[in-house]
Amino acid sequence: MIEIGNLRKEKLGEWTRLIVDISSDINRTDNETTMWIAVKNENEDMLTTDVYDAFLPLPLYMCMYYHTDLKIHGYVSKKLYYNINDYLQAILCSFSENLEPVSVMVQGFKEAAGEHKLIGTGISCGVDCLSTIYRWYELENEPAYKINALFMLNCGWNGDYYDEMTRKIFEKRCEINMSAAEHIGLSFYMVDSNLHCFLPQLDDQASFFSIYSCVLALEKAIGKYYISSSYSYGETVEFGTAARKRSFAEYADPVAIPLLSTGVCQLSSDGYQFKRTQKTENISDWKIAKKYLNVCCKNDSVENCSCCVKCTRTLLALEAMGKIDEYADSFDLKMWNKISYREKCKLAIDKRRNAFAVDLYDYCRKCGMKLPSTLSARLYFLPKYIKKIPIYVRRLINRKK
Repeated sequence: MIEIGNLRKEKLGEWTRLIVDISSDINRTDNETTMWIAVKNENEDMLTTDVYDAFLPLPLYMCMYYHTDLKIHGYVSKKLYYNINDYLQAILCSFSENLEPVSVMVQGFKEAAGEHKLIGTGISCGVDCLSTIYRWYELENEPAYKINALFMLNCGWNGDYYDEMTRKIFEKRCEINMSAAEHIGLSFYMVDSNLHCFLPQLDDQASFFSIYSCVLALEKAIGKYYISSSYSYGETVEFGTAARKRSFAEYADPVAIPLLSTGVCQLSSDGYQFKRTQKTENISDWKIAKKYLNVCCKNDSVENCSCCVKCTRTLLALEAMGKIDEYADSFDLKMWNKISYREKCKLAIDKRRNAFAVDLYDYCRKCGMKLPSTLSARLYFLPKYIKKIPIYVRRLINRKK
């Protein structure tokens, strides 16, 4: 059993932590005795101290992975508790055979006290998050839905908790995203945590649950939070079954995320109405996107490398719509000119392999971009394959020995 208790606030330097003790009688590899989520001292009143909602999502995933029960020595939202037990655990078990349903024991139920006035979303300056900000801030006039706060979370997406570079990357990305938030005209909040020290022993999908935990730590202040999606509804329906064991976001996000709402804080999955190329097109003329768009998937980078898979698929979409030169400040277009034909060949080969490839290929064709045929693309890569034949042969011989 994993037990969570002793919810409290603690100051450490310029940060205030919302912290709990965590103990278990199972063989956890993290060896941590506390779990915490922190904000800068000037924002400490945002931390929610009367309920344990923030320390339910990730510990639940941990328990389901370790096949042990969860006991929380405190109160949680009744809505969150029942959604987790009646629906979310079943969805998670259908996603991964590594997970099993568990019992969740709590002291009782109540909703977090507070004003819950903030309507927020995360900011990383990627296509998904900028699409959400553009839709719910730039285009929205209804106060009940219009974003008024942006958050940068350090809970696993900046690198390993114990790697000293993770902190430096987080701080540098905060500088960039704070500048973008100021340019947009929205308040910016940094949220730190040690949640990612619990992730390495779990599967990759647990990192999503650290995001939900960070948001619920601030439900005293947050009434609504948009979590940007990566896929459209249609792509989830078409590719969701193939995403089992691999991508929980592709498999079940539009159903699962609302189930993590409480009685006072609504979590909404946003962006499922658009495919990735549609999002890129929607924000392509926005001055914020032209200046700050950052999609790179290299963990050690805070700038677009212009050659990773996320950079290249974004550049292909921008080239297809004839706007790539407008993004010279965000991408290295000299690098792109060197590799663009290679990437078009990759797309021609992978055009039906996954949701992103299908979307991008169809979009490029619709825009009139000339793409290599599958045969031409395979011939382009043939010399590379030939060079690798001796490697494959050696591997085969070694396997038979």
